[in-house]
Amino acid sequence: MRCQTAIEIDTEVRSIIMDAYERAKDLLRSDLTVLHKMAEVLLEREVLDGTEIDDIIKRFGNGNAVMNEPQTAAEAVS
Repeated sequence: MRCQTAIEIDTEVRSIIMDAYERAKDLLRSDLTVLHKMAEVLLEREVLDGTEIDDIIKRFGNGNAVMNEPQTAAEAVS
């Protein structure tokens, strides 16, 4: 009985992890503009705080760059 319970738990945990993994991939793929802008800023500055991440998402989210898009990554969070 214990072995069967362990198998059921492992199966459920694997399912939860795989669902979360697929959701994370979908989120990253859904808006590559934000992903690329964050990567660009991180390469330049190495660290972003929550406010800076929120700013990038607001400015570049949903594939819509702001009309006056910054020329450098640092300007993206300034």
